Amino acid sequence: MDEVLELIKFIVLGLFLTTEGIRDLRKRKVSLVSVGIAGFVGMILQFFLIKENYIDIIIGIIPGLFLLLFAKFTKERIGYGDGWVMVVAGIYLGISESIYLLMFSLFVASVVSIMLLLFKKVGKKTELPFVAFMMPAYMFVLAVV
Repeated sequence: MDEVLELIKFIVLGLFLTTEGIRDLRKRKVSLVSVGIAGFVGMILQFFLIKENYIDIIIGIIPGLFLLLFAKFTKERIGYGDGWVMVVAGIYLGISESIYLLMFSLFVASVVSIMLLLFKKVGKKTELPFVAFMMPAYMFVLAVV
């Protein structure tokens, strides 16, 4: 039964990251309703069904909180929606995988940014939707970590 719940957890997070990544690409925003629903479902799965270590889950939201603080202090150079999506991912993943997700998302975003700059598709001031880079990074985390 635990394997089925873990699979459901990974599928729900994957669907959330995919839909919000597409929304971020198209509209440059994240749905706070989706964030709330995904966060609530994640807490139900983690705390009541899977019975994951509470401390690891609570600490798992730290990378998302870091992004929210970064958004505040940089006047949203990275958006609040990116931080909230990362908070939700932390609920599902815990601290270590959440940090990996953030690092790999930043890596994918930087590689894509460099390529776009090299091919002169964007300028230095162009903003890219960060959540769109979380799903490829999440797949990498699932495969490697």
